[in-house]
Amino acid sequence: MTIQWDTSLSVGVDSIDDDHKKLLNIINAFGSDDEKSREELTVLIDELLDYTRYHFEREEEMMAENGYYQLEEHKQEHGQFIKKLMELGIMLDTEDVEQTRKETSQFLSMWLSRHIRWSDMNYVSCLILADKAKAQA
Repeated sequence: MTIQWDTSLSVGVDSIDDDHKKLLNIINAFGSDDEKSREELTVLIDELLDYTRYHFEREEEMMAENGYYQLEEHKQEHGQFIKKLMELGIMLDTEDVEQTRKETSQFLSMWLSRHIRWSDMNYVSCLILADKAKAQA
């Protein structure tokens, strides 16, 4: 399962949109039809974990700087996702590779698109209002 970037995934903040595109590219590598070894999938999980941590930290920092009122809830969502990625990494070590790849691809695609469209879109207005206030000051 792969996801194509479209405007419904844009939060309107270029740096965040660029991060999301990079995450989509990594996630789509799981869903590609070409076979991957356990080692290749482990490398993808590691890359996804690293970039996700970087992205979440940056996103949370922006939310904190702009007083986003649901920051703690958003951080919890991020933490749960990181935990799930780590569990998927363990599954890759112990379970059937192809089945795990399919499950991982499906989970990641659904989670990211849902997270962007629902959770991330909620903080966009906070960032936009903060930018307008800074511009007027």
